[in-house]
Amino acid sequence: MSDPRNMDVRFIAITRAELNDCLVRWGHRMGEVRRPNSGWSHGLVRDGTLVGVTATDRLIRETVAGFSRNDAVELSRLVLRP
Repeated sequence: MSDPRNMDVRFIAITRAELNDCLVRWGHRMGEVRRPNSGWSHGLVRDGTLVGVTATDRLIRETVAGFSRNDAVELSRLVLRP
């Protein structure tokens, strides 16, 4: 077993295309993110291998619980490599 103190672990920005590729390959139940508004995608890299991805996006509806798209973002996808 490797020593976790010697692992290279990073959280990096990735493209929406990279995110969607992982979501499909890793079998996320909701599949690709196809929202018309802008969002952010990030990946968890361990020893040079992408092992998890996450996406945050602006709200789909104009307002939710009193928050507008300008006031809030939501976690739209989260998946780890199997």
